[in-house]
Amino acid sequence: MILSGDLIGQFETGAIGHTIVTGLEYIDTTNDNDRFNPEWTGANGDDVEFFDVMRPLSFRGGVATNASGNPTSMTFSDLNDRTAATVEVFSAYIQDEIEISDQLDVIVGARFDSFDISVDNLDPDNLETRARKDENISPRFGVVYKPMETISLYGSYSESFLPRSGEQFANINGNNNALDPDEFTNLEAGVKWDIQPGLSFTAAVFEIEQSSPQVADNDPSTLDVIDTETTGFEVQLQGQLSDRWFIATGYSYLDGEQVNRTGATGLRPRELPENMFSLWTTYQVTARFGLGLGMTYQDESFINNSNSAVLPSYTRVDAAAYYAVNEDLRIQLNIENLTDELYFPNSHSTHQATVGAPLNAKVTISGRF
Repeated sequence: MILSGDLIGQFETGAIGHTIVTGLEYIDTTNDNDRFNPEWTGANGDDVEFFDVMRPLSFRGGVATNASGNPTSMTFSDLNDRTAATVEVFSAYIQDEIEISDQLDVIVGARFDSFDISVDNLDPDNLETRARKDENISPRFGVVYKPMETISLYGSYSESFLPRSGEQFANINGNNNALDPDEFTNLEAGVKWDIQPGLSFTAAVFEIEQSSPQVADNDPSTLDVIDTETTGFEVQLQGQLSDRWFIATGYSYLDGEQVNRTGATGLRPRELPENMFSLWTTYQVTARFGLGLGMTYQDESFINNSNSAVLPSYTRVDAAAYYAVNEDLRIQLNIENLTDELYFPNSHSTHQATVGAPLNAKVTISGRF
């Protein structure tokens, strides 16, 4: 069950204008989870098997070929865990956008979050109930100054947190302690320039401090608390270059380091690429027919916090074509990974890197009635 509501009000105190935004949200949800241990025949019944990286993984009739060239298949044996979880969330926020003058706005706000999690372990050999409740108030402050009608300068400070629930809300206490929630502090400054109607340029510099329980490098079933400091900048250009030509492009630079109570460690946070670039552009060839082309580049990053394993850099190319049959009917073709790049966008732990989707296409027909 999800209930939410927002309320917006405007008033003035003398020459100063106020726009108050308030909101409430309540979430009550339950889930049941069963997990069983796998067994690989090619690994003599072990729960770990090794494969050469390929796409798609060659399974024929439930049998695959492992890295040693031997056939192997997977079955599920004994129960790993069986849990039933109840999650209750209550959030409330208030924000006041204060109009000091036509050129200067100040934003002040705060958000309260309460996450109450209860987990029943239904394993007959280990019946128990585990619970955790996290509450936090997250402040926000910002300033927007417009020296010209087409230019806005801003600065902001905010804090936020994300409760750590463990996988499938199962590991929140005991030997798999979820520890404290993820905590974030964000300091940012930037500029937005409306170059022309429909075309804008934005740039920002930022500093993010994060304290986060993360999967341990040596034992994925446990968590380590990792504190990081990340600084960087990003630039974006988006809008219509002409009546027919649209572009959306952006570049980000990220520099981060793991820290502890005594200072920097010299290690880079996991999954933090130094450079990222994206481009998407469409061209309206005729009044009904258009083409799109884009690319995404991501620098290499470390899989783990010990910086001993690497996710390689990659470039993915996408394309699209669309045709308006009439005012009410449109057909669109999207092609992802046009060059069939083998890439790894992210990872869960050292031995669990996600393999990106191969060359694939999707046709969409949309209409209005």
